[in-house]
Amino acid sequence: MPRPIAHFEIAARDAQTLQAFYGALFDWDINADNPMSYGLVTAKDGDEGINGAIYNHNAEDENDRPGIRLYMQVDDADAYAARAEELGGKSMGPAEEVPGFGIKVGGLIDPEGNIIGVIQALEE
Repeated sequence: MPRPIAHFEIAARDAQTLQAFYGALFDWDINADNPMSYGLVTAKDGDEGINGAIYNHNAEDENDRPGIRLYMQVDDADAYAARAEELGGKSMGPAEEVPGFGIKVGGLIDPEGNIIGVIQALEE
């Protein structure tokens, strides 16, 4: 697969409840000890898989609705946003750097309204 899934998010109405649910269901380690209560899901030592998060969605943001969002690893997040628009989708705006993580993240909306994220590694 040329552009693998690199991250997932579950946008929740009640993140604490869903963090407990998915943690128990799949034996995930979830750490929400941060100012945003962004529940980081990490693979356990030796386990394969992608990391993700479970967080409280922003009800005032029409593009941040409850649901599951996948993020694809790409080489140029803004170029993929432009390409999505050429193909009938929409960009959610310019990709933004995530401080401390060495990545830039952008959002796309497909022609049916599904939100897909793109992650670009930044040069060091």
